[in-house]
Amino acid sequence: MKEKIEALLKMLEQRKILVIEGHDQLRWGNNNEGTFNLKEEKRILLELDSNVPGRVWQNLWRHQGWMKIKLFMRLVHHKKILAWDNIQKRGILGPSRCQRCEAQEETMEHLLNNCIFTFRLWDTFTTIFQQIDRDKGSIVNTLNNWR
Repeated sequence: MKEKIEALLKMLEQRKILVIEGHDQLRWGNNNEGTFNLKEEKRILLELDSNVPGRVWQNLWRHQGWMKIKLFMRLVHHKKILAWDNIQKRGILGPSRCQRCEAQEETMEHLLNNCIFTFRLWDTFTTIFQQIDRDKGSIVNTLNNWR
């Protein structure tokens, strides 16, 4: 974690400071508007996160697919999907069992990888796409492997 903070501070030190006459304004980024946007966020995340092969996530952002899918994949990568385990960390109480199978606690890994319903989908996709490197223990690793 300390390395990531140091990398962020180094990156911020290297940013150009735009001097404009007039009243002070709160600005961000390298664009003329000084606003923060998803493109800037993506660039920063790719620079900071060395654990993920960059080209996989770069290809995702370059793809002309739906923004909803791209954002969902980003949430998966950062393990921020609002399954009950993450919701309970925010102090909200509710049922912790998976609503589909009712067999296990609802976590991101369970919902997207290990629930009997999604497990069957992955088996189908494995056959269709002829992929043999599915990581049944980690949805993030599976997505990295499947590029």
